[in-house]
Amino acid sequence: MRWQPTQESGVARIVRGSAVITGWANYYRIAHDFNRIANQADYHAFWIGVKALCRRYDITTAQCIKRYAANNLGLHIGEAGVLKRAQDVASTYKQAAPEPYDPGTGCYLEDADWEEVVRRPESRQRPSRMDFKAWTLFRDGNRCRHCGTRVTWETSEADHIEPVRNFASYSQATRLLNLQTLCLPCHKEKSRID
Repeated sequence: MRWQPTQESGVARIVRGSAVITGWANYYRIAHDFNRIANQADYHAFWIGVKALCRRYDITTAQCIKRYAANNLGLHIGEAGVLKRAQDVASTYKQAAPEPYDPGTGCYLEDADWEEVVRRPESRQRPSRMDFKAWTLFRDGNRCRHCGTRVTWETSEADHIEPVRNFASYSQATRLLNLQTLCLPCHKEKSRID
């Protein structure tokens, strides 16, 4: 809330701070000492909000509290800019059990897929080729981006979406955003077209 551009309104700062408070309160609501954590979060959020409004409107702390913290409702600017409190989030001690494993649904990595990362590059390959192939394979869920078939290390290629010739150097072309996993037939077809 504090370190924002001076053009940003006080309401926008309060709304952003409220989102952070609510998120952390929901994260800690299963803790055994939630009330203590919520009190600390509310205390710090209130004073950070006061300092942010003092800087934004160039007023003293007393003026800020008189204008924006009246009636013990917390910090607020009109109806829209109310700083939410962590204490308003209900604590719970019940935690849902994880979903049971259902074979055949989703993309589950097999042991062979996890072991791909530890392979060593061969001398004829470009530097760090094995690394970016492993990252691309993992990101794409061991599936070909064109046809969607399941691929392994041996039946896939890490393909450049934009050709390497369009970049100043090979390292610029091998960013993860410019790579995709293709099965060998799709890679062969794309290479033929390129």
